[in-house]
Amino acid sequence: MDHQTINCPQCNALLEVGGPGRYRCPACSHEFRHPLQPTATAQEQPQVLTHGGHVYRGPDPDAPAASYEPDATQAAQPETRQPTPTVDLPPRMPEPITPQSFEYQPAPLEQRERYGLVRGALLTLWATIKDPLRFFATLDPRPGYGPALVYAIVLAGVGKLLARVFTFLQYMLMPIKGEQLDQITGMLDSLGDFGQSLAPYMTPEFIYRSNLINLAISPLLVPLGIVVWLLLSALLMHVFVNAFNPRNHGFNATLRVCCYSAGVGIAMMLPLVGPPLGFVWISTLQIIGLRQVQHISLFQALLAWMLPTMLTCCLICVF
Repeated sequence: MDHQTINCPQCNALLEVGGPGRYRCPACSHEFRHPLQPTATAQEQPQVLTHGGHVYRGPDPDAPAASYEPDATQAAQPETRQPTPTVDLPPRMPEPITPQSFEYQPAPLEQRERYGLVRGALLTLWATIKDPLRFFATLDPRPGYGPALVYAIVLAGVGKLLARVFTFLQYMLMPIKGEQLDQITGMLDSLGDFGQSLAPYMTPEFIYRSNLINLAISPLLVPLGIVVWLLLSALLMHVFVNAFNPRNHGFNATLRVCCYSAGVGIAMMLPLVGPPLGFVWISTLQIIGLRQVQHISLFQALLAWMLPTMLTCCLICVF
């Protein structure tokens, strides 16, 4: 008997039948009647149900087990793709600190459209007090120094002027006389001819008038003195910063550090402890700012601050 190849009408499995009759598909157990049909060709087999690379065939529907033969079209398994070997890459080295790799932002004072002038100045002062490391680490060194210089003149100037006012009030409440006046005269006598020429003028009236004149011209001299002090100290500090790190952000960044550090100089208005507290506080912020902005070590920042300070003190003592 000639065998014919047909597809199961239920699951479309490829079956071999011996002729017309009732058959049961071994793949889906579907029973169907097969009339005499021509042998199916490869083009007429749109789908072949396989299991494990074999085709179900069942010439005898009552056979306890179906005979399996590998199908030539399915026997060839697709080529197994070899997995790409994993290559262990070396750990990524940290990138050098550059202006592009750092998220810089302007100081609140420089964001006047957002904070306004007064609020921006107060927020800048609070940032230098609360977290100076973060403030100077994110401070953009590229803007100009104009707003920073005005910020330093106003805050440090207010502290210095109030300190002179308190000194004048202290003299008014406790004027110099008696033993204190004799001590001042003795100090002037030790200075030589110039000091001896000033000794006769050291009277309570002369000291009072001198303090009054000093207080009157302070609004003019204090801002000028602050500008000269900031420019000179920044210039001397930058000489050493440039020696420690030639790839620094320039003199503009050093001057901005000095200006924003001088804002805490408003503490100088406190009686007695104000001047020494302001000096120590400003110096500490300058060291932190040079380290964070110019990317030098803490020891180098300390030297960059200490050497110009010692040089300035020596010049004052000599002249």
